[in-house]
Amino acid sequence: MNILMVGLDLNPPWVEGIRNTTYALSAGLARKGHRVHFLTKGYRTHKRTEHLENNITVHRILSKETSGYITGFQNFTFGLPTAITQITKSNKIDIIHSHSSYPAFGSFVNVVASLTRSKKVFTLYSSCSTAPTFEYSPLLRYTLGIAKSKTILKLAPFDAIIVNSKKALNELASMQFLADKLHYVPIGIDTERFRPSVTGELKLRQELHVPEGSKVVLFAGDLTPCKGVESFLFLLKGLRNAGISFVGLILTKGLYEKEHDRRMLVEKLGFNLGLKDGMHFLGIRDDLEVVYGISDVVVFPFLQDYTLMDIPRALLEAMACGKPVIASRVGAIHEVIKQKENGVILEPNDEQAMIDAAAFLLTNNDVAEELGRNAAKCVASDYGLDAMVNQVDRVYNEL
Repeated sequence: MNILMVGLDLNPPWVEGIRNTTYALSAGLARKGHRVHFLTKGYRTHKRTEHLENNITVHRILSKETSGYITGFQNFTFGLPTAITQITKSNKIDIIHSHSSYPAFGSFVNVVASLTRSKKVFTLYSSCSTAPTFEYSPLLRYTLGIAKSKTILKLAPFDAIIVNSKKALNELASMQFLADKLHYVPIGIDTERFRPSVTGELKLRQELHVPEGSKVVLFAGDLTPCKGVESFLFLLKGLRNAGISFVGLILTKGLYEKEHDRRMLVEKLGFNLGLKDGMHFLGIRDDLEVVYGISDVVVFPFLQDYTLMDIPRALLEAMACGKPVIASRVGAIHEVIKQKENGVILEPNDEQAMIDAAAFLLTNNDVAEELGRNAAKCVASDYGLDAMVNQVDRVYNEL
């Protein structure tokens, strides 16, 4: 089959959950003999058309480099009808598969795709029950809240809708017109790459100047406010007060349009908490499996699930690497973490509980290692990459 994947940002670097999942899925489908195209936004520094490895071709709707998120989104949506029509015609596209956390995005793509004869599939990566609370003006919050509403799915003729969590499945199953079009397909992780033992860990510890005997605590989010990096800094402060020697690592993706200002605020808070020598910003890395590998505990202190994948990809990657994880009860994280069996799950904003859990795991190696082993088994059993690819391929073949 010829497949067109449509998403707001399906570009390298591969450092974000939806684009990474789409890319991994597409590479797997290409290995099964499908021809895969991406349609996404880009800047004028990008190529309009680019051939990636794994037999994937990217088509981009371009904006100025200085365009903000909203402007880039508008340019992309305005250009979609022409782009989809042209790509579908010239490449004989059989399936148009859109990817987003917003029902409104999938609905819009499918309305546009109705002008073609292609089958229409939408993967929804988060449930529809939350509205934004951070950063935005009241009007924008209202608009984004509408964009997350499941009722918008009534506006478009879908052939299939894929969800990655049982929470989202239950939400959409209540809409009778969707019941026979829903498919539950868990996120798939490459357990050959993300596994409990990888090479390069000693080299990375030396690169980051991690003192011998010090623990490594990883914040595997980014600097957007909903990810809770401030809570992570208070966690580090609590560990220091408990006399635990550690290095705190903060991954940043460079994708957040207010990243510079947020980083300055976070650095200032870290300095005020006396953590200047206890935390490192890692930036974009292509060796995430090694970053997980040197970590003793991986923390996800997320505050809300509005912009998150219901089951964050980074959570599954860390677990696949055999790491004990501590995460907030947001989205559908509770579907993965079994309390004190393969991780620790806490209520959002419960900073003291997070400090206590991290301190316990860092000082009780046997418990931490058992949680990590169980975490790796969970991902290998329930969230394998081949299983995701095969299930999506089956959905395509049933259309």
